[in-house]
Amino acid sequence: MSVAEVPRDQKRARIEEAATALFLQKGVAQTSVGEIARAACVAKGTFYLYFKDKQALVDKVVAEKGGETLCRAIERTRRAGCADRPAAAARFCECLIDFYAENPPVLRFIARGGQGTCLLHGELLDPLEGLLSLPGESEEQSRNRLTVMLDFLITACYRSIIEGQPASIEVIKPLLLQTVAGIYR
Repeated sequence: MSVAEVPRDQKRARIEEAATALFLQKGVAQTSVGEIARAACVAKGTFYLYFKDKQALVDKVVAEKGGETLCRAIERTRRAGCADRPAAAARFCECLIDFYAENPPVLRFIARGGQGTCLLHGELLDPLEGLLSLPGESEEQSRNRLTVMLDFLITACYRSIIEGQPASIEVIKPLLLQTVAGIYR
């Protein structure tokens, strides 16, 4: 099958896969649309049939990577069977911290690769709300609390894991978990 005969959904998937690999390897700013197209074995013009611009692709890939990461942490938190919301929030964040410590390129990509708000929309937060919403809390209050917690955690992890500031993640982790638990008291 020639490149021209490849179905549309497969071309889009190849573009997304190539972009993800390049973004994680080189970073978003250092990756061009031309490089993505070459890696996906499509013409540069074909890229624009599927995505308005590079930022639209970045937002899509960040949402997917962020969603995968959140789902993994949610599942581990559920399996832990935490007794209360502060413990569940701390366990959830511990899962994220551990994942980011083991996968710094994913953290760098999520923190700097796109607009972080794409992690905080719709179906990505729905399962997390069910796990961490406080009794009597409105949906808006719950979303605000989750947004603050995730922004705080991603920023703190980025500074610690990627920049080494103010200290290593092993030193910062207990403080992060205590702070997150406090957000839910």
